[in-house]
This record gives sequence, structure tokens and C-alpha cells, in this order.
Amino acid sequence: MDHREKRRWNRNILLLVLVPVLIAAILFGMTGRGPKPEKAERPSESGGETTAAEAMQDRAEAEQKQSDTGNNAAAPMQMISFTAEAGGAQRSVPVQIDASILGGEAGSKCWAVFLPAEMAAHPRILVYGAESVTLGSHTYRTGDEVAGLENGSCVAVTMEMKDGAGYSEELHVFSCTGTATMYLDTESGSMEKVDADESKETSEKAEFVIFEPDGTQDSKGECMVSGRGNSTWSMQKRPYNVNLAEEQSILGMQACRKLCLLANTFDMTNLLNRVSSQIAADLGMRDTPQGEFVNLYLNGRYNGLYYLAQRPRTGGCVHIDSLDNEIRKANGVQDFNNLPKIRTLNEEGDKLKKWAYDWPNEPADNTGGYLLQQYSNYEGDEPWFSTEYRRFRIMSPSYPTVGQVEYISDYMVMAEHAVYSDDGKDPDTGRHYSEILDPDSWEDMFCLEEYFVEWDGERWSFYIIKDRDDPCLYCGPMWDFDHSAGSMMYGNYPETAVSTLMFRDSRHGWLHKLLSHEEFTRELYTRWIERISPVVHDYLDNRFEKEAAAIESAACMNNIRRSNDVDYREVTSALAEWMQRRADFLDDYAAEKKKGNGQDDADAYCRVLFRFPWGNISHYVRRGEKLGYLPLPEYGETQVPEEVEKNEITGWKDEDEKEISPDLVIDRDRSFKPLYRQ
Repeated sequence: MDHREKRRWNRNILLLVLVPVLIAAILFGMTGRGPKPEKAERPSESGGETTAAEAMQDRAEAEQKQSDTGNNAAAPMQMISFTAEAGGAQRSVPVQIDASILGGEAGSKCWAVFLPAEMAAHPRILVYGAESVTLGSHTYRTGDEVAGLENGSCVAVTMEMKDGAGYSEELHVFSCTGTATMYLDTESGSMEKVDADESKETSEKAEFVIFEPDGTQDSKGECMVSGRGNSTWSMQKRPYNVNLAEEQSILGMQACRKLCLLANTFDMTNLLNRVSSQIAADLGMRDTPQGEFVNLYLNGRYNGLYYLAQRPRTGGCVHIDSLDNEIRKANGVQDFNNLPKIRTLNEEGDKLKKWAYDWPNEPADNTGGYLLQQYSNYEGDEPWFSTEYRRFRIMSPSYPTVGQVEYISDYMVMAEHAVYSDDGKDPDTGRHYSEILDPDSWEDMFCLEEYFVEWDGERWSFYIIKDRDDPCLYCGPMWDFDHSAGSMMYGNYPETAVSTLMFRDSRHGWLHKLLSHEEFTRELYTRWIERISPVVHDYLDNRFEKEAAAIESAACMNNIRRSNDVDYREVTSALAEWMQRRADFLDDYAAEKKKGNGQDDADAYCRVLFRFPWGNISHYVRRGEKLGYLPLPEYGETQVPEEVEKNEITGWKDEDEKEISPDLVIDRDRSFKPLYRQ
């Protein structure tokens, strides 16, 4: 039987045993016969108020009973946990990890406890199911401060259970410094329902508490937690959305309600989302999401290092006029519990699609605000529309009216016509794209995504804002930069990406088309040289190393929990080097373009186009220089396992089907195709 059937079977057996006992207990209590029942509250040993240690014992037992109702039956090792202070909200329960990460046998498990910053120096123990527990040579009771739990140590755990049985095990101890801690406790005591929902629509009520590294409580409250993400949702370390019951400031961020816990599963440095958003904030880019790192404990169990960030939503980091309020007023509703039907606004066979809610009344002003997400090939249940070349989900308003969808879709079609026209003007209105798109925000976003080679750029996590009484479409907020710096859906190609031009050669959206307008490219090169590059170099010179050092111990703890066999300093140093080389390339390329007034300079760079089976990546080489590498594992360029299984690339060939080498001199634009293992 599967695990759900086992739980139902065990529950039924338990009921068969307990029901007669409960009935007897009630009868004895009513007649005054039988033993006197224990008090619900523990009497103090001192005869007065309950001591701190006794309170901690009560909480330990209550938490363990709650844990028993979750998806893990309590193992003896989980009958202990650690906390920071008497009566505090913190707790860390031992968890099983892959022993191979500690040099053990592959596939075997061992027990580990992960102590967050505010607990590491003076941890106290909570005990349930035994009178005491011995760690090493010292015996402790609930509430005692524990000595000798050094980072990286291994202690022998022995305990005598209340039924007289003995138990012994080894416990590996890991701790960190300098990173805040978030405790998230769900109402059920488990994340099973949330984690089991592949649609990510299941949410559960929870309480959260956040502590600064020194133990100061930063914030607390109630929230709803649910799943999020696409490819990351299939990983063991899952990302989550967190909707606070009340708007509040978390870890110094601007007050909001909508946050998310980014797992950074594909980013071994854990830094790409943080660094990119900080550079965006330094540039003053609109509605840039704020975020801070936290060690996340789900129902007492350490889940890993997360980036707690404002979501790119109204109620998160996006600040626009609320059309949701206007819809409520126009239709006389207090909430959105009873929604009208959603219907298509286009005829069957029409190329342009439109979906909206069929509200009876329209607000008086539908000019904004709108938050749109460009989403390649979207055909979901939420309101969306298509232009000739793109598809957009309407993220705000939440349940748009027919008039609102008609307005914003027509506006986006007008903008697209202007961008795609030869003279930059919409043929119907005569408006130039620079009158419709906010130039600064589009140039900044182009430069930021191009610099990081953000592989999802202008396909999925790409947002556009149209505010009320404002004719401009703003590009932003920036979001989701974990697939960057050479990390792509199909592999890792940092050497290729260090001198690629992504929007010129690998994308075919609005940003690519804007490059066909001379005034845009001219301003773009100037903006990089005078505005973006100085900010990037300043960040690399003065802040990157501090950011990496701040989470080093937390990242190492996360890597052990998640069996990531990587050297943190090595991967962060590699990222810093990549960012520096990337900035140097763009500096030089932009300077050459400025010299040629934006025209292709025959004496500067040649384009090498690597034609992968899933798309093209360009790599620019100074004319007359050697290629110097090939997109192969020996040069640090790797395919993801799924791609290796389909077609493992073992070499590259030129236009004449001849295999090439890294010593090939590039004196003209070239195009290369892969050789596959036979």
C-alpha cells in the first residue's frame, strides 16, 4: 500500500484502540472512580509558576505531537530539537541528509542538525519522549544550554525512552553566522499538501517569525503559503509564495504583503537574484524588488538558504493605481469571491487572442494601472491577450473587465506596430515608439538583461507597466535572474556567454527589433558607457565580495543540506570573474560602436554563431584573434543531462563540415554546428 493508505490504516487502528479507552476514561471521571487524571498543565516543581524549562518541555511535547500528525512519523532522533531561548519561537529539529556529502556511502543517510545564527552560540535543548538525552559525555534535560555543538562536529546521542528502550545515534552539527532566520509553521504541521500540488494552487495558513542574526525578533504574523516556480518546482528544495495577512516591513524592506522564497536551485552562488536586483536599484530602475537572505525552517526542519523577496505584483514591489478597486466600485462588490465568467473576445480563427471577465459594469477610467507579464506561448486560465508577435498575461488588475482588456491589448498592438515599423511609427496613429515606450526604462532593462545574459529575458519573467493617465509603457520590474551568467535551460555556457549579444542574435522580440532603429542603438551604447558600466564596475569593486562573504556560512550549510558538492568560494569567485570579463567586453564593444557611430565596424569584432539544436548563441571575437575555446566540457561548457541523453555534443564543425579547433583564427563572421557522439 502507498503512504497515504498506510496513514489511513494506522489511523483506523489507533481509533479502534483509543475510542474504548476514552469512553472508559469519561465514565470513570463521571462516577469518580478510577485514578485521578493528570492536570492539563504541568505543575511547577517549585510549587509556584511554571519554570522556563518546564514551559519549554510543554512546548516540545506539543510541537512533537503536532509533528506526528504531519507526513513524517517521529523517529527517536526527532524527539529532540534545539532552540535559542526559553519560551522562544525558534526550533531546529534533526533531519536526515545524504551521507555521501560528508564522505559516507552513496545512497546512505545520516542525521544532522542545522543551527541558525541566533541559535549557534548558545543552543538549548528540547526533549520529548525521554527524561533526558546525552550528547557526547554530558546529559541534558529540556531547557539546558548545550555545550560542544561546534560547526562540523559529530556528537554521539543516547537516550532512554519513557518505555525503557534505549537509543543511540550519531548527530552531525552545522551552524552559520550573519544570516537572518525565518520560521514558518503551517496549520497542519506539514508541507505535504502544498508540496504535492503540481498546479501550485493549494495554499495553507501558517505563522511566521523572523529573527535577526543577533537574536532580535524582526517581524512575525500570519500568512498563507503556496508553491511557485516552473522548473524549480520539480526540485527537492522548492520555492514558495508567502502572502502576509497584513502589510508590514520585513528585514528593512518597504512594507508589502506579497513575498516569495526563492530557492536559487540552479544558482550555486545563490547570488544572481540578489546582485542583479541591487544593481537595478542602484540604477534607480522602477519598482525593483527588495529582498534579503534567510535560513528557512519549515515546521522546525531546516529547508535551506532562501532569498526572501518582494514579488513583482501589486501588493509586492509594484506600485500602480489599483484597477481592482475601480472594478469593485463599479460593480458594487466588496470582494472577488463570486466572479463572472471569463470569455474570449475574439472570433474563432482570429490571430489575436483576448480573454476577459464578463463584468456587467465598466469603471470610468481604464487607462491604468496595468501590470503585464510577457509569457511565451501562454494559453492558461488567467486573462491574457496576444499581439502579432507576443503574448501577455494580465497580472493587474486581477480580474479585468472586457473594456480593460480591449484597452490594454489595443495599446500594446499600437506600441508593437511602432517598434516593428521601419520609421518607428505606428501607421494608424503616427505615434513614434519613443512616445509610447519610456526610453530610460527600456534601455536600462535592455542593458541589465544583456549584461547578465538573463536567459529567460523577454520570454517569461519579463514585465511591463502601464499606469493611469501616463502614455508610457515602462519596462519592469526586473525579475528572476537565476538563469544568468551562462546558466541556461539547456546547459551551462559561461565562456560563450561572456561575449555574446543575446538580444541581437538569440531573441526575436521587441528588444531585438528596437536594435533596428539607429537612434535606439546609439542611445543604448551611450547609456551603457556613461550610466550602466560605472555602476557595474563600482559594484564589483566595492560590494560583490562583501555580499558573497555575508552568506558564506549559510550557503555552505545549505549545500550540505541539499547535497551540493560545490566549493562556495570557487563558484563565487568564478561569478565575480565572469561579471568582470562580461563588463569589459561590453565596454569595449560599445566603445567600438560609438567610434563607428553605431554602424558595424569591419575592423573590430566578428560574430561566431554556435547553432545548438535548441537555438543559437553568439560569441564575439576580435577580428584576427583565435577562437580560444569550444563549447565543450573541457572548457567548462556543459549540457544538462537531458540534453546529453538526446544528443551529446563532442565537437564542432564549420560551414564546410570540417571539424574546428580552438586555434582557429576568426577573420570573418562564422557559423558552426555541433558534432554528436555516435
